[in-house]
Amino acid sequence: MMRDMRERAEQTLQDEEKLQRCFSVGWARMGETALDPVWVYHTWNAQEKKQEVADVHPLKHTEALKLLDLLIEHLPREGVLTKFGSTKRLDLMKEFKTEVVPIMLQLGLRGQSSQQCYDALKTLSGCSIMKLQGVRWRPERAHKPPLAKALEDAYLATSFCDWAVTWIMMTQGTAVGKLKAEAWEGRWESRLSEPFRVADAGTLLRAIPLPITGTTLQSLLDAWSQQYAPHALTLHNNVLFLQLERYGADANKNQQLLRIRPGDQLAVPLFAEPASLATRHETFQVVTVIYHIGHTVKSGHYQTLLGHPSEDGSWGFLVCDDNRSPRAARKTDLNLVDRNAYLIGMSCALSLPVHMQAVAEEERQLLQYLHRKVPAHRCHPSLTMLTRNEIIALARELLLQDDWASFCAYVDELARSVQQDCIIGFPAPSYVELTQVPEAENLAEQFLQEGSGSLWSAVREVTRCLHFEDDPREVAQGQTFRLGLCSKGGILGMTRNTKTHVSVSKLLNAAVLSTYRQHRWTSLSVDLNNGLEPHQDRGNAPGSSLLIGLTHHRDGGLWIEDRFGGTIMTVEGHHVRGQVFATQAQAILFDG
Repeated sequence: MMRDMRERAEQTLQDEEKLQRCFSVGWARMGETALDPVWVYHTWNAQEKKQEVADVHPLKHTEALKLLDLLIEHLPREGVLTKFGSTKRLDLMKEFKTEVVPIMLQLGLRGQSSQQCYDALKTLSGCSIMKLQGVRWRPERAHKPPLAKALEDAYLATSFCDWAVTWIMMTQGTAVGKLKAEAWEGRWESRLSEPFRVADAGTLLRAIPLPITGTTLQSLLDAWSQQYAPHALTLHNNVLFLQLERYGADANKNQQLLRIRPGDQLAVPLFAEPASLATRHETFQVVTVIYHIGHTVKSGHYQTLLGHPSEDGSWGFLVCDDNRSPRAARKTDLNLVDRNAYLIGMSCALSLPVHMQAVAEEERQLLQYLHRKVPAHRCHPSLTMLTRNEIIALARELLLQDDWASFCAYVDELARSVQQDCIIGFPAPSYVELTQVPEAENLAEQFLQEGSGSLWSAVREVTRCLHFEDDPREVAQGQTFRLGLCSKGGILGMTRNTKTHVSVSKLLNAAVLSTYRQHRWTSLSVDLNNGLEPHQDRGNAPGSSLLIGLTHHRDGGLWIEDRFGGTIMTVEGHHVRGQVFATQAQAILFDG
């Protein structure tokens, strides 16, 4: 069938009359040369019930022939074509009552050949060149075959499918107690030393109880952690619930004022080692607050305050109540939350670690001050990669005498306000011969041999010394530098820069681990002014990707598809909603 299609395409190009007819009916258009016309794509207009030209870039005749050659070569291979034939019994039909005979072509799910055939057929889908054979290929619609649906129904009917809760109470508030809570599974412990032992422990499936002994939620969490036997988490699944002890033994209610809003961030303690009392902190963000309206346990009812972030960083609030649509929270609702909050739901809010964040914030404020005093044409974009001391040195050259004096006073004021210790230990050095390595590797090894320092400054100084190359991807418009494992056409290997940049890899990996210790990855990519078109990285393994912004740039961001987002992009001729995340000195975890 594919050979026949290729022969028809070649014959059409050789037959001037046939080719002219294709031009006349709108199937083909003139290309860059007379021997390489382009074939338009068609789409079905459901409202007008007719076929019309799609707003998609036409396919070159030569490209179509290459796709057909690929299909001719790969379709016969083992495991590629798993099913091909009509979906109707043609042998039982005495006469055809319709002009269309549906045919199913099914490809295997594994192997590079299957993927190449799928991509080729998808490209030919809707292309007018297929009309030469009277065929129109399209991907199968998103519905399950009858056999698959019957199998699913039978499987869900079994008793061991605990996620398939089908009882009627599921849609009511009383169902909450019966639903599973695996999403926030985890563990906390309290520990003692000399000798080391675990004094107490508990699961995060139950909310952590917090007595109301302070005026802020952070102070309550700190009091829970800083007991005689220190308390902290040992494992979490990025979700955490806290329970405020509003009710005493007499069932009376404690309505002490405690301001809590979705969007608030808390430093949650975690034990740093399996057998140690040392702790580190991760940032969690409040996303929901359940509050009780009533004076006793036996009166009133519960409502929920939900938060939803906007693209400018601010948070909106919705009040959810039984049998009512969510509504925007009013000031009176927020006042009720402050005195009646009972259960606080939080998610792990990824951000730069405090020791990196403090250095980055000081740099940002110094740059802001400099931009106010220096004309824009004298502020080169490379300023965004300078470290604190380099910014001060440059300011000495750019500022007038009076402005320099005020700038120095501002620097001293910032230095006194920074209370965070920004010096941390670095990974072990590689002890390589520094005379025969690239500049970035030389600098990274020197940092590692020092043993400690500002990780933020070290990473930024090293990355700007990398030898970037043009990103070869069609969707890319910038430069990149890659380390780690790579996959190309089914071949696995290691990028050539990895062997010559061992210390650089150690330093960058330390930054990733400091930002998100649970992250798992196989490769690192440092991009420079790399504007990418909306795309999906199909070669990535399932899981999340981590982006760390290393500069204080003004424009740009990370656009992620989101059907509720407010930023619309055009992707393959379609308008797609999404949300733009700021990347200036930020850490973003997303589905890559």
